[in-house]
Amino acid sequence: MNILISDSKEELSLLDQSDIDMIRENLPDCIVELYPYVNKKDFLEKIADAEALLTAFLPIDVDVFRKAEKLKVICIMASGYNNIDIDEAKKRGIAVCPAADYCTQEVADHTMALLLALIRNLKHYEKDIEERNVWNYGTVSGGLRLSDRVLAIYGFGKIGKAVARRAIAFGVKVLVKDPYITEMTANENSVILADDTYIKKHAHIISNHMAPSEENKNYFNMNYFKELKQKPIFLNLGRGETVDEDDLTKALDIGYISGAGLDVLKKEPPELESNPLLYRENVIITPHSAFYSDTSFKDLKIITTMNLINFLKGNYSDINGRVV
Repeated sequence: MNILISDSKEELSLLDQSDIDMIRENLPDCIVELYPYVNKKDFLEKIADAEALLTAFLPIDVDVFRKAEKLKVICIMASGYNNIDIDEAKKRGIAVCPAADYCTQEVADHTMALLLALIRNLKHYEKDIEERNVWNYGTVSGGLRLSDRVLAIYGFGKIGKAVARRAIAFGVKVLVKDPYITEMTANENSVILADDTYIKKHAHIISNHMAPSEENKNYFNMNYFKELKQKPIFLNLGRGETVDEDDLTKALDIGYISGAGLDVLKKEPPELESNPLLYRENVIITPHSAFYSDTSFKDLKIITTMNLINFLKGNYSDINGRVV
């Protein structure tokens, strides 16, 4: 059995020998090859004999699938899988196993960190002290108390629920927009199901945690922003493609929203030198780092490796997350 582990040299360096040893110990008859991705031509040669692929961010398109005639499974060292042509994988009967539930707490913490930094004007005060040498709390409006605010969460999966728990602990009223959530689930989590009309009228904070789909591409656009009544803070810790960034920039300029906390952008890595969202005291951008901690990264490697092992051993019920 041939197993190919491939990604950029930087990504592969995050794996250590113990991860490889775990595969070999559980699948003693397998041949494990590590290939730091250089170019597509060489990768296609490597994938031709592979029955399993472990990767994080390599684009797996029709060309790859055509060459990978023996491939049975792709295990992803990430929770997203938008780099993979899922329709082509399904057509060829190839399973895709993203890692799940390894960074829920980190992303929820990061969401609250962005919110608190924005609502308490931390970026403004940092610039006052470090760049302007000003010691004066009154150089910016004091804003409003967090416990008086209404938060709307888009996408109420594990991360959305974890954000709601934290917000409720701060005394925040939480609204939820998710077509897959029932009233019973909402009641169990002390949140209120709401539609866009209600959210646009009442929400002081909007936090996006939706998984990407064709239906929600550019969901947050000018038509959405211009109908917001409370000039809310906008947070995106879901996926960049759900937001029209040109419209987000205009919404900030016009004042439809009062600030933004973004851990994801439409293009990553972005062209930071020309990004109009930068250099604003009411915008905080982090480099897709919400998932990251020493603990979550350790869990991610173990989960991905064990997903690979369990799939190839036929232990499908032990796979962490949903097999796509």
